[in-house]
Order: sequence, then C-alpha cells, then structure tokens
Amino acid sequence: MQVTSSDGVQIAFETMGSGPPLVLLHGFFGDRTTWRSAGYVDALADSHRLVLIDARGHGGSEAPHDVDSYRIDRQVEDVTAVLDELNISRAAFWGASMGGIIGLNLLARHPERLTGLIVGGAHADRVATAPGEVQREAELFAVQGTAPFIDVLERQSSLPEWMRAAMLTANPSPTEGNRTEVLSASRRCR
Repeated sequence: MQVTSSDGVQIAFETMGSGPPLVLLHGFFGDRTTWRSAGYVDALADSHRLVLIDARGHGGSEAPHDVDSYRIDRQVEDVTAVLDELNISRAAFWGASMGGIIGLNLLARHPERLTGLIVGGAHADRVATAPGEVQREAELFAVQGTAPFIDVLERQSSLPEWMRAAMLTANPSPTEGNRTEVLSASRRCR
C-alpha cells in the first residue's frame, strides 16, 4: 500500500497481524523487509497489528532528489500520514537506528500519537560532524556504495547475512533514488 505524505511524497507500507498497533521503522541501510528477515514479524504478528513502513528514499517509497525532502519533520509526517491512512490514532513505535531517530522526533512532536516507544541504535541529540566528513562519506557512498560501510561493521562484529544483504541493496545511483543526498540530510538532522 502507499500513502501520499503532506509534501507529495509516496510512502510505501504494509500491515499484518492483529492486536494493538505497532509501527516498525527500519534504519538507513534497510527497508521494511529487514524486520521480516530478522524474525520480528513472525515473533510479533500474533500479538500486534504490525505497520511496516519504508522510509522515504528506501524500499518502495519514493526517493526525492531534493535534500530538503529528508528533513526529520517530513519523515515524522510520513509516519503520521500512514497512521492517518489506517485510521490509527495511537500506536506503539519501534525504530532502529534512523528509524529510532524518527521515533524520538515523533515523540517530541506528537506524543499523543504514541502508546510506547522503543528505540535501538539511535540518539536524541544532533551528531557533531564536520561538513567535510559528511561530504567525504557521501562521496564514498556515491562511488563505492555500501561496501566500505559493511567492511567497518564487519570489523567491529559479525553482521547477520540478512543485514548484509539489505545493505547491499542500497543504491546510491541518482537515477534510482539518490541515497547520497539521504545520507547527507540524515547526518544534518541528527
């Protein structure tokens, strides 16, 4: 399914299961399928109505080329647009990494929409990153894709195969959704 967010961007999502609603929002190198690959959908679908969202620039959602399209307030609006489309006034929210940052901002802007919040691998404050570092990472991503980022993670610990596969599907090509712009905007909004 898809819904049009307030700025006209198409946001893809799906629902499954039954029970109280629980939104699952992935990290930067994923999409809504990562929750299934990691086993969370099977574990939770019997007790919750799962709402799996592809963040803008990921999976089946539209990938605008304008960096301004990836501001955190717009990504929060994407979540509320999906909830509104499903006539869900309040839901629990579980966000991983980038999804967690969106969840924290959802709590700050619309606390009345949440029954609970789980955040993993995320933080509430901006990350102090030098503009040159953001540009270097964006250029590295545009030229080499996700391989250097996968290498860094694998040097730190083992990376599950489903996560490696999800990261490898990220495409920095401007003709298929410029993730370089997403990365740059994501760093600035933290």
